[in-house]
Amino acid sequence: MNARQFDPYQLPQCLARPLARGWLNWVQADAALALAAVRHTGSADDWDGVHRILRFLLIQHLKREEARVNAAQGGIWRTVRRLVQDRAPVNRILAEAHDVNGGQGFPLLAIAMAPIIFLACFLSLNPPTFGPW
Repeated sequence: MNARQFDPYQLPQCLARPLARGWLNWVQADAALALAAVRHTGSADDWDGVHRILRFLLIQHLKREEARVNAAQGGIWRTVRRLVQDRAPVNRILAEAHDVNGGQGFPLLAIAMAPIIFLACFLSLNPPTFGPW
């Protein structure tokens, strides 16, 4: 097999986002890494070292993905807090939150953004909505 056709060192980067989002579990990702190591080495004796390197690279990519998620959450919260203080309409809050997420490369799914946006929308309601005072 030509080395240009199959590069196992690209696989950890491809697996990081689905693994971080829960679309894959560790067993599936590790099996894919082990298979890539065996295919790359072509020998059953040498695959363990390549497999360890691939696992290390996957962990590094997962840490990077986690940092992207935390940065996006912080950016969304800062933006939403500012809009809530200005009593911005709910649709503007939603649009700005999705804009911040898109600017970070969409590390968060919409369902993961929901708690932050819900809190912001709840806080942006007018005080008379909550009771007679």
